[in-house]
Amino acid sequence: MDIPEFDMRVLSNITNCKHGWLREELYQQYGSEISETIDFLLEQGMIKIHEQDLKPFLPPDAEYEDPPKGSIIATRAGKIEVKRWNTLRSLSTKERWKERIYGFVSGVLITVLSALILSLLSQ
Repeated sequence: MDIPEFDMRVLSNITNCKHGWLREELYQQYGSEISETIDFLLEQGMIKIHEQDLKPFLPPDAEYEDPPKGSIIATRAGKIEVKRWNTLRSLSTKERWKERIYGFVSGVLITVLSALILSLLSQ
């Protein structure tokens, strides 16, 4: 699924919050433009608005806590999409580090080789 970068960051933030976010909290953190992001994520089925508590239907010793009613929480599809996105981001980060290491090692090798060649030529 093609979700814009900013929307993925917001979805990731919502997913990481145990009790979801109230709409007002998202407005405070991201500004009024967040309403389009919320609408988009709702349309895509990545988030939902918590409307019904499950705690009354669970056994009394269950450790489940309902988020506040009206809070925005991630759906299962949203959580999976965030995991995919995080995996892709971590792979690109690993690739960047590989390139940095190769660049550093090759720079050191070239410097050592050039110093050896210069010392051989100067003898």
